[in-house]
Formats: sequence, C-alpha cells, structure tokens
Amino acid sequence: MNDAERPAEEITVAALTAGTNIPSSRFRMRQYISRLAEHGVNVREHLPFSVKTRYFPGPFKAMTKFGGLFRSRKADMVWISRGFVEGYETFERFLRRPRILDVDDAVWLRGPFGRISMPDIARSMDAVIAGNSYLAEYFGRYCKNVRIIPTAIDLDRYTLRPERANEEGEKFVIGWTGSSSNFKYLDSIEPALARFIEGHEGAEFVLTADRPWEFKVLPDEKVKFVPWSVEEEVRVLHSMSVGIMPLADDKWARGKCAFKMLQYMGVGLPVIVSPVGMNRDVLEKGDIGLAASSPEEWYEALVSLYKDRSLQMRLCLAGRKVVEEFYNADIVAGELAGIFKSLALAGRTLLCLFEIFFLGVHGPQIVLGLNIIGDIFDGDHRGQHGVVGIVIPVHTVSADQEEVFEFIGEVPDYMEPVVGPEVGGVSLGHSYYGAVEDIIFVDNADTVQFVDGRSGEGTVWFVP
Repeated sequence: MNDAERPAEEITVAALTAGTNIPSSRFRMRQYISRLAEHGVNVREHLPFSVKTRYFPGPFKAMTKFGGLFRSRKADMVWISRGFVEGYETFERFLRRPRILDVDDAVWLRGPFGRISMPDIARSMDAVIAGNSYLAEYFGRYCKNVRIIPTAIDLDRYTLRPERANEEGEKFVIGWTGSSSNFKYLDSIEPALARFIEGHEGAEFVLTADRPWEFKVLPDEKVKFVPWSVEEEVRVLHSMSVGIMPLADDKWARGKCAFKMLQYMGVGLPVIVSPVGMNRDVLEKGDIGLAASSPEEWYEALVSLYKDRSLQMRLCLAGRKVVEEFYNADIVAGELAGIFKSLALAGRTLLCLFEIFFLGVHGPQIVLGLNIIGDIFDGDHRGQHGVVGIVIPVHTVSADQEEVFEFIGEVPDYMEPVVGPEVGGVSLGHSYYGAVEDIIFVDNADTVQFVDGRSGEGTVWFVP
C-alpha cells in the first residue's frame, strides 16, 4: 500500500506478548503486525524482559512485563496475550482502555486461581478475541464483546511441500510438531504407532519439539528427533508424509485451536487427528483428513494412507485449499483490523458525546444514537435495543467523517433492513439493528424520535 492509499489516521495498538518463541505470541499477534499496518492499524509489540520466570513466585512473574504496562499507555488500545500470569489476576485492570484479551487455550483451567481470576480479567476487558467457539462460549459469560478469530497460517512461510516422485521403497514419514507439554497425547497412541511402523516397510516417525520424547515401545531406529527452531520448522514439515494430532477428549483439549492440524494442511500434508473441539470443526470444512478416536482407528487410518497414494494427494490438496479460504493470515488480518477499528470508533463516539452533552462543544462532530455504542461493544449487534439512524447537516461534514460513516455502514448479511421515517420531507434511509447502511445529510433537523417495529422506540441525535 502506498502513502496515497494509506488511511489518514492510523490506530495504534500495544501488543503485550509472552515471548519471542511462544506460539500464542508468534501466531496470534506477531505474524499480523505487518499485515495490520496495511489496514491502517499500527501494532507495536512489547516483550517481557525475561521469559525465565521460575524464580519469580506466583503473581510476581508479572514484573517481567512492567515495561510494556507503562509503554502501552501511549497507544490507542492494548492487545494482551492470555493475561499477564496464568492462574492469577495481576495488573490487567491498570492497562489503558480499550483493552483486548486474546486467548487460544482454556486458560481458566490453569492453577492455582484460574477459575477465579479469568472471569474477573474478562469482565475488565472491552473485547475478548477467542481462538474457537468453545473459548468464545466461556468468555461470553463475562464479556459482551467476544469475537472468534482462528489461529491462522502464514501461507508465504508455510509453502506447499515439493511433490515427491512415486518411487519404489519411498519412506512413509509420520510427523508430529509441538511442545513437550503435549507428549502425553503421543503416549496415548504409541502402541498403534509401533504396531504400524513395525509392520510396514519404509515407515518411520519424526517429531520436532523443544526436547526428545521418551517413548517406550517404538523401535529406536525408526524414530527421529529434530530440535525445534524457527529456521528448521517448515523444512521438517516438508519431510513428512502425514501429520498427526492426537488429543484427549477433555476440557483442556477442547480449548485447543487445531493449530498443528492447520500447519500440516498449510504445507500440503494429509492429516490424521482426534475429532475433538476445533479439530472436528476443521474436518467439517471438507474432505481434508481422517479422524481417529481409538488405537485401532489410528492404526487403520495410517494403513489407509500408506496403501493409497491418490488418497494422500486428494487430502493434501483439499487441506491446503481450506487453509487458503478459512485460515489464511492475510484474510484474518482484515478481520482483526475491523475489531480494532470498531473499538476505536466506539471510543471516539463516547468522547464526542461527552464533549457535546457535558462540555457544550458544537461544530463538525459526529453524534450517533446511543444504541450504536452498545452495539459496537457488544460485537454481535443482535443483543441490543433500538435501531440507530444518523442525521448530519451538510455543512458540518468532513471527508474524514464520511470515511467513518462508510466503515460503520458495513452491514452483516444476517441483518434485515428497517426503513426509517422522514424528517422535513427527507427520508432517514435504511437503518439496521445496530448498523447503518445509508447516511442521510439534511439541511435542518432536530432530535428525532422514531419507532422501530422490533424493539420499540429509538433515538437519533442531531448537532446543528
């Protein structure tokens, strides 16, 4: 985007992350910084001064993020990854507003006080960005404005693996990537892996993680460990024939955002996954992989892919297409930008109303019906009362204000129009349940009361 196309007024966002190589920081925040800049949202990341917090007792781990706490005051809003310290409420309420919590795990299950602290943290937020519907359902109990944004894939980085020649004796590489905290899921399917590898020529297992997996029954010569690194991550994925993501069916696993699965699909790997939580949601997007719940199902799924190369190719191409359409970082960045802009607009609207009603300021301000403020913070638009109309005199309209009108005029498909009344012979146009399609400029008007058939009386404010 060149300077002429860049929005005149950028939104500044302070992103408080947990560390350079922390997955939630890398994939839910950092990878969007350059992309959000193209949408007029300038994000500055604030890292903790150390990720080695084992010597800090409990909530005192938050001390590593003090710098970001103070530097974030200069931004328009704050975007915080998962909270300061899992299991505790610390300084979240001292962050400037609007403040947005980003979550990609069932963090309320973290001890010692997660079940108490996370509801309080969520109540103090102006919005929560949740990685899947399970997380959104939980946080929706405590915050009105919850948006579902999946953990997306950077397709410029996660390129399609090179197509292999169909040669005799070719290896069949079962692959897994992740952190050692998730080795317990590999333990649950190790007998099925061992049975398959021992009975099929060329089959082997490769994993990349922060440390080796201490397996028990797999043959040593058939297991390869690659220490995880940013530089080697994609190369290791390209070496695999199939990516696996086993999970237990419990509350913690249901909060996971299927990211391993999406990484595999992004590079064009067929997948075998436990149909738990978001894994099941992704599987429903198309014929992209195989589901396995029991050791026998894991074994049979591996055999099916081993024997049928055409099935491998069909699944890998379909998986990549699903990522391109639904989990593409370029597309998700636009959705994030919309959230930040709506919060910024809400903040400007509140300030404008304060200036008008308490300071007596008049002139080229935008005054919206109060109902739209609730709708912006609610995020869903369906939980508020009253249709919002806008009436602005021609002589007070500036180009910047018209851009704002265009932004709030984006109406989701599920909204049905309600035709507004006339004021002085001029129609207020089509108003929606918390959004506006047409902005009508008139020469003169007063505060207008009108009736919306669905929710009763609504109000339009007008500044002469």
